[in-house]
Amino acid sequence: MWRLFAIILAGTLLLLPVGYFLLRHLSTNHTAGLSIALGIAIMICSLPLAKPIEIMARIAPLTTTFVFAALSGLMTGLFSAGGPPLVYHLYRQPLARMAVAETLIGIFGATQLVRLTLVGSAGGFHTSLFVIAGLTVPAVMLTTHITRRLPPPLGPNAMRKLVAGLLFLSGLALMVPSLVGAARAIPAPFPA
Repeated sequence: MWRLFAIILAGTLLLLPVGYFLLRHLSTNHTAGLSIALGIAIMICSLPLAKPIEIMARIAPLTTTFVFAALSGLMTGLFSAGGPPLVYHLYRQPLARMAVAETLIGIFGATQLVRLTLVGSAGGFHTSLFVIAGLTVPAVMLTTHITRRLPPPLGPNAMRKLVAGLLFLSGLALMVPSLVGAARAIPAPFPA
């Protein structure tokens, strides 16, 4: 498992800085393109959630794992959301679920630490971010407590489809305003 962890960490750390610097460039020059890219990424990542994950017969080659890890690193750098490709890939492997969960926690902890270092070194921390983060903690804790005590009356399949649908709609909601704005910016072929 340590070899797999090392391959995943190498893949994620390879493209994470590329994604972050791409984010910095796009956020100043192509905000609409960034929103469209994020919307597409969310929509694509929501699709595998709609059906149960099928476990593979054999562990995937390390090169395949490296590619999924690199994609995760790119998405972590760009959107701070590199989980979907890596989670999907690892949970399809014939590995103990606890080992997969521990690997993911380690990888996500390491990649977020690297990303925070990149953001901090670029001067991206502002006091308002800490206030907002502090205000979200009670809301998350309360919601977690309520859903644990009063779980929604849905089975796992219905819940998975609901989450996939909400993610898909979130991606669409990010894309549509940017697409409409881009369409409005296109000059008319025959001016009046």
